[in-house]
Amino acid sequence: MKLEQLKISGICEPMGYHLLKPVLSWKVTGAKGQRPVHASIDVTRHGDDKTILFHKEGADLKWEGTRLDLALSPRTKYEVKVSVKDDSGEETCGYTFFETGKMQEAWVGQWIGTKDQKVHPVFRKQFSLADFEAGRLYIAGLGLYEAYLNGEKIGNEYLTPYFNDYAETVQVQTYDVSPLLKEENTLDIYLGKGWYSSRFGMASQCSFDEYRLIAELHIQHGDAKETVVATDTSWKYTGSHVVNSGIYDGEVFDSCSNIEKSEWHSAVLIEDELGKLVDRYSLPIVKKQELPVKEVICQADGTLILDFGQNMAGWVVFESFLEKGEQLHLEFGEVLQNGQFYNKNYKTATGGFTYISDGKPKLVRPHFTYFGFRYVKVSGCIDQLKPDHFTAWVLYSNLDDTGFIETDHEKLNRLFQNCVWGQKSNFLDIPSDCPQRDERLAWTGDAQIFAPTASYNMDTQAFYRKFMWMMRTAQMHRQGGVPAYVPESFILCDSAAGWGDAATILPSVMWEYYQNKEMLQEFYPMMKDWVDYEGKQIEKTCGRKYGLWTEGFQFGDWLALDGFSEQEFKGSTPDEYMSSMYYYNSLKLICRAAQTLELPEYEYYKELEEKQRTCLLDEYFSPKGHLTVNTQTAYILAIYFDLYRDYQVLVSDFIKQLRRDKYKIKGGFAGGPILCQTLAKCGRGDLAYHFLLNEEYPGWLYEVNHGATTIWERWNSILPDGNINSMGMNSLNHYAYGSVCEFLYKYMAGIQSGKKGFKCAKIAPVISPFVRHVKAKYDSVFGKYEVEYSLLDDGKISIRVEVPFGCTATLQLPETSQSIPLCAGVYENTYQPEKDVRCMYSQEAFLSDVFQNQEAEGLIMKEIGMALMFRNPDNSFRQVFDLYELIPMGFEPQKIGMVVAQLAKIKSY
Repeated sequence: MKLEQLKISGICEPMGYHLLKPVLSWKVTGAKGQRPVHASIDVTRHGDDKTILFHKEGADLKWEGTRLDLALSPRTKYEVKVSVKDDSGEETCGYTFFETGKMQEAWVGQWIGTKDQKVHPVFRKQFSLADFEAGRLYIAGLGLYEAYLNGEKIGNEYLTPYFNDYAETVQVQTYDVSPLLKEENTLDIYLGKGWYSSRFGMASQCSFDEYRLIAELHIQHGDAKETVVATDTSWKYTGSHVVNSGIYDGEVFDSCSNIEKSEWHSAVLIEDELGKLVDRYSLPIVKKQELPVKEVICQADGTLILDFGQNMAGWVVFESFLEKGEQLHLEFGEVLQNGQFYNKNYKTATGGFTYISDGKPKLVRPHFTYFGFRYVKVSGCIDQLKPDHFTAWVLYSNLDDTGFIETDHEKLNRLFQNCVWGQKSNFLDIPSDCPQRDERLAWTGDAQIFAPTASYNMDTQAFYRKFMWMMRTAQMHRQGGVPAYVPESFILCDSAAGWGDAATILPSVMWEYYQNKEMLQEFYPMMKDWVDYEGKQIEKTCGRKYGLWTEGFQFGDWLALDGFSEQEFKGSTPDEYMSSMYYYNSLKLICRAAQTLELPEYEYYKELEEKQRTCLLDEYFSPKGHLTVNTQTAYILAIYFDLYRDYQVLVSDFIKQLRRDKYKIKGGFAGGPILCQTLAKCGRGDLAYHFLLNEEYPGWLYEVNHGATTIWERWNSILPDGNINSMGMNSLNHYAYGSVCEFLYKYMAGIQSGKKGFKCAKIAPVISPFVRHVKAKYDSVFGKYEVEYSLLDDGKISIRVEVPFGCTATLQLPETSQSIPLCAGVYENTYQPEKDVRCMYSQEAFLSDVFQNQEAEGLIMKEIGMALMFRNPDNSFRQVFDLYELIPMGFEPQKIGMVVAQLAKIKSY
């Protein structure tokens, strides 16, 4: 038995994080028993293992998260010991630590800057030490910084101090520099513009215009004394090798200048106020993977195109053997057009990376920007270049992988990987919309729709905590409203439904997946203020806090296909319907949160929820239960949010709406990402698989067939002829529609949370004859669930389920009425389902699928030859029961019935 993944507030061994209420979690693996019978936690201060600062024990300690109630001191390391005993009598221990940052401690260091803002500065401080035991560096440099001690880079993270709402707060990072200290020391800090002072945001404007640095290096000596090296006017600065940089504008790096021989100037103090210095929230951005060049394409103009085979975000790093003064210029793109380099969809973010050599061999990389790309155009001195000189560094926040899915359907596997790569590319400190063009903003609407999928793929609790902290900060200045993206570079619009509702949806998703009550409590005020804001908007026109939200700008069903044309930004679902529905959903979510936290306002919000429900039913549903807004997204939201008079009537009408839409996806950001989940929820897994596996436009596998390695922003980002859509708003690396992977985890694999999150899970796979083998895992905060099943040649189903230590699950055997309670351990069974799962052509099967089967097509040709008229692509929505439409043409009902019956017996394998 082992204790693994010991985390503090979702982070392994955090140093310098904002941890006012630290929460300890751990996982047990390899246990002989099934559940814990006793556990204990002890916390001590580093160097004093005899004084127990916190102790807790019992049979019911929460390994998904136990709050450590102790008074924390600044710049202090705490060591944690966890002991667990299981029901077999086996015992084990695990250890971790966390270290606080400066907290509220006053700073000795001062903000320093430069007289000349034109150069990218490097600040230097030299100092001597007679003896030393340990050192900690506390630092924030704006816009971005890289710190070096005695020529060695401090830490393995990049783009620090990350994305901040600089007028409000600036994050401070803490580093252990003990191994780098010497008797004679040189501390160099390089600064770049970053999000802080390069053009950024919807207005592409610069928010700030001066470099800033504040730092304290605390050095512990053997006599228990401390030396502090802090920023002040004794520091010197000069221009660095970085000539220019910007998040959108790339970077120019000139190695020819000799910093050591440059003129060094005294730093100047900066008195202007900026945001408050706070301990960090952001996870480190690190190099998570390296990708080699897959192909080199020579262009007629003498340039080279490097194809890394995968759309991603990060850097291209290369070995330089150039002579002094020679240059290389790298440009970045996502797609080729007619074999040529293309990046017009980047709009103005096409600066790329330029390197000017000093003649010394070295490994070259950018420092203060990042790029989204698959293809890299290389120009300049390329004669001696080799493909193995270049490597792509995949950069994103240091999140642990928690999910994995593999099937016997290769295109479905590619879709899953596209989703994961979309998350990797857009989880650089914030959940951005895209990593390449002149946008890269943390849109709240994208974040909330993708959060369930993201939290299956990776451990997101610390990542989203940072984002929600930024949301809450922005909300405080908007009377409860939440902006469309945070932090705002300028006021884009009034707070909009679906986007602002991230304030209630994100905390609710975090609670479902991680059961961290402290986090729910931390962001409950954000939930409450947003719901109150929505109520006030409705009150302006209705005179009460329930009704239709009709005022102000709304994004609606963004980039849906059922607008005036498929190129419109907005679909046909009325704004007031969507905004009012989202308000209803947020009322439901805050009721659940208030009930979980045992807050007295639960009754108030519950009454408001019921009134809003009644209002929506009266406005949008007929007395018999028919929804009066006939769009795909309208039905999806009603079913997804559980709003109906008669559930069966609503579901039946939803299917009729899909047929009117010829079973083509019409929904945008609000409806499209949750279409398959909604169909599975209402018992139509067959249709969910139809949309999932559809290879024609629009659809997820349409993208795969067009070479996508990430998720597109638009369903038609690339047209059927292979050309990129020229209508703008065209990123090939957005993650919103990747939310379909929630269907893969939750329904295809069947791994679902229960009333206590994933401590008591439900395993209920929804199977399809078109996907015969599925293997999935989800390493939840409670432990790892695994589900694997196969549809065997003899019609039986083989299934294997693994339930983690301390957890229980209910297994619903696919295609049976049998439900089996499971304890921790492995369950395997091979059984005969209640229906033959090999038979795939029911009356609701699509004729386009039937015609792909040689036996089925032959049967139809022999008996009802005229039915081949349905092979026309315009009739791809036709189903087997449509064969009865041929009766007026002289075909006997009995004969058609016989064909339908025979089709139902044809097996897929």
